[in-house]
Parts: sequence; structure tokens; C-alpha cells
Amino acid sequence: MVYTWAITPRMGGKSGGSGVDLFKLLRCPSMNHCDFHYSHLLPKKPGILPLEETMTKQCRRCGAEFVTRSRIRKRCDACQTVVSAEKQKKANERLKARRAARRMCLLKAS
Repeated sequence: MVYTWAITPRMGGKSGGSGVDLFKLLRCPSMNHCDFHYSHLLPKKPGILPLEETMTKQCRRCGAEFVTRSRIRKRCDACQTVVSAEKQKKANERLKARRAARRMCLLKAS
């Protein structure tokens, strides 16, 4: 680890207390904004199993058992298709509403 010197303020002095700000020279590790991330505290994502290794899981939507190589999957193929279609439909509705609101703002402005 690379160390740099930092100057930090320190109040007071002797017990009489002249009230003068003193500075202390500290040796601290050299850090940048990338050193302050917290990804090491987040739970690790389960990855893909090695080739040809499968696991049996239970679908969170219908409760059916299904076989998969992914530790991430939570739904069987049939439910995943239905859920994807539902999410896409909701996203399209949000997009249409946003466009309509923008169109109304532009009409009011002109």
C-alpha cells in the first residue's frame, strides 16, 4: 500500500490553552474515490454452475420443480415467459404515459 502524508488540524496546545490551531502530520494510506466503494459488503451473486452440472429448483410463481444450470433463476420457463411479457407490457404503458405527458406539456407551452 502506498502512503502519503496528510496535515490534520488539532486544537489547543499546552494546558494553558493558547487557543491556537496546531497541525499534526499524519502518515495515511493514499486513497482515491475508487477505494471507497462498498461492493465487498454486498452479498455475492451466485454464478453459473460448471458445465454439465445441474440443480433442481422450485418455481417461485407456480411452485413447480424445474432443472437448471443457473443458480440465479427463480422461475420455470413457462412462468418466466409470462412474467417477461407482463413486465414488457407495463414498461410500454409507462412509456406511452410519459410520451403523452410530454406531448401535453409541449402543447401547453406553445
